[in-house]
Amino acid sequence: MRFATTLLLWLIAFTHCAVGRPTPSWPYQVLMDEADLVIIVHAKSTRRARDSDNVVPMELVSGFVGQRDTGGPVVVIKEVVPLSDDEVGSFTPIITKLDVLAVVKGKYDLAAIELCHYKYKANEQQITNGPRFVDFDDDRFGDDYILFLNRNAKGRWTFVTGHYDPVDAVRHLSRP
Repeated sequence: MRFATTLLLWLIAFTHCAVGRPTPSWPYQVLMDEADLVIIVHAKSTRRARDSDNVVPMELVSGFVGQRDTGGPVVVIKEVVPLSDDEVGSFTPIITKLDVLAVVKGKYDLAAIELCHYKYKANEQQITNGPRFVDFDDDRFGDDYILFLNRNAKGRWTFVTGHYDPVDAVRHLSRP
């Protein structure tokens, strides 16, 4: 009896510590269905965005891309969700150049692609339940990835899962 009571108290204590926002599951089939372009790429370089890149601040592009369970096929929903006060001004736009190795779905004729994504500003603490950004850091240059992309209203390629959780639309490919 004492063991059961102790176990129950531990479970109650730790469930209060484990808070998080729900994030959708992105199986390959849903990513493929939603993507206009699926490419295998090789990371080359990353730089901070410049004014000439005409990057939209994260505050204006953040959105939630989720899924609704209909009992049948997964339905993808997209809605704009404003950033919280803690998040405004916390992100830096990044441009990553990637060599295109293969096109799996869609049409893309160029040898490279430049993608805009975001990261936390230097010395900025990560936000609890905040964005899960993709990171093509310097120590992983030379690695290959598969990207699931859509074209946005301005004609730029962006992640199927949106800018808030782009990590779900990028899969690192490793060699056995």
